[in-house]
Amino acid sequence: MCNREGHLKRNCPRWDNIKCYNCNKFGRHFANKCTEISSKEAYEKHTVWN
Repeated sequence: MCNREGHLKRNCPRWDNIKCYNCNKFGRHFANKCTEISSKEAYEKHTVWN
């Protein structure tokens, strides 16, 4: 996370400052673990393909 010594990744003091590029929120997750629907998935779900 912060590339500093003295703590594990899960205990990183900067963990809450990580931005998810799927939902654009700051929190304790990355885009690959995001529970919100992605813009790509929303587009595909609501687009009718002929």
